[in-house]
Amino acid sequence: LNPGGRFCSIASSFGSLKKLDQSLHPAFEIEKLTLDKIDQLTNDYTAKVKAGTATAEGWPEWINVPSKVFQVAAIKALAQDPSWAQKGIALNSACPGLVKTEASKPWFDEESWNKAKGPLEAGET
Repeated sequence: LNPGGRFCSIASSFGSLKKLDQSLHPAFEIEKLTLDKIDQLTNDYTAKVKAGTATAEGWPEWINVPSKVFQVAAIKALAQDPSWAQKGIALNSACPGLVKTEASKPWFDEESWNKAKGPLEAGET
């Protein structure tokens, strides 16, 4: 990124640790987060999914939750590096909740779908 640049990762509300079992929270403590640590966590998670043990170890069955949590964790890890701020670069991650897109349509009933905000509207709130 250029000096003064901005980077914002949009992760949905599934990026919140509230969506993970409490037993997994310590791995995501801000003091422990590095990109290497997140890479190791994602590799461990992948191995557990392949072995069929992920759910028994507290991971949700649906991959969207871990993927979003890892996405937010990566931004938090990057933000720990003071060189970004020294260059005037802002790193942000937002978890706006469910946004009206074709990919999210299966999670809405018809009434909610008609009331939901699209990406541009959700970005303004």
